[in-house]
Amino acid sequence: MNAKSSTSRPDGRGKIAVLALLAIATLAFSLFLSEPGHIIGDESVYHLMTRSFAESGSLALLNGYEEFPSRELVFPVARPHDGLLFPQYPYLYPVLAAPFYLALGYQGLFLLNAIAFLGVVWLCYGTCQLLFKDRDLSLNACLVLVLATYAWEYSQAAWPHAVSMLCIAGAFYLTVSALQAAAVARALALAFAAGLVVGFGAGVRMEVIFTAPALDPAVSLCVADAALAVRCGGSGHYCRVWPFWARPTMSSSGLSHPFRTDRSPPVRPRTRLPICRSLSWGARFSWPYGC
Repeated sequence: MNAKSSTSRPDGRGKIAVLALLAIATLAFSLFLSEPGHIIGDESVYHLMTRSFAESGSLALLNGYEEFPSRELVFPVARPHDGLLFPQYPYLYPVLAAPFYLALGYQGLFLLNAIAFLGVVWLCYGTCQLLFKDRDLSLNACLVLVLATYAWEYSQAAWPHAVSMLCIAGAFYLTVSALQAAAVARALALAFAAGLVVGFGAGVRMEVIFTAPALDPAVSLCVADAALAVRCGGSGHYCRVWPFWARPTMSSSGLSHPFRTDRSPPVRPRTRLPICRSLSWGARFSWPYGC
């Protein structure tokens, strides 16, 4: 019976083949089939930001304002400062896109987002594997992400949505890895790396910083090892950007760790979680560099 059930379980080769074909199609579409253009005004700004940095190394928008300061050259998402025009958007995305722009021009931004999208799919698979240890379920999650959401559409654009999704997916992957790490030092290092990814991701697109208040409660709700929290915790000084530090006591409501089957003792509300601290300080450390 066991042998029969094990052989009847799908091995996922067909789904892997479909995902591989979709990956090739995504890259091919970006390189050969897409018609690069400015769908919205944001793309024109990112195009100008990337071109200015790639050609001159300047973080200013070089649209002629630096030579002829005219009000007609100032648009709503840019502000003049010391004779130069600067955008309101973070500048890490144009820095990342500069090599692609030098190689392919404006179409290089599409290729960057296509590659970032493939990274998102890979991290989706990796995160599902960490959580559920089910290859077929993980492949299904990737197929849903690619075929049943708007995520693929963002891979065929010049704005930084796909790259910001990659930062968010990477932060979640590292956080889940930190939660499952056997050694305390490894858990703290992974959580700190997740914070770094959040901070640098905010330099790609500012909204990535909202990942931080989503990750901290997740850590607080999932870590049910009170001994670990007491041994490595402490009041500490946390980043002021998000205040979600402690897990509420849930023993009275009957709720338990969502990724465990036993009734582990809950972490008390006043216990500061070391993983939250590492994640917070990681984001705080990288924030000035990302933004």
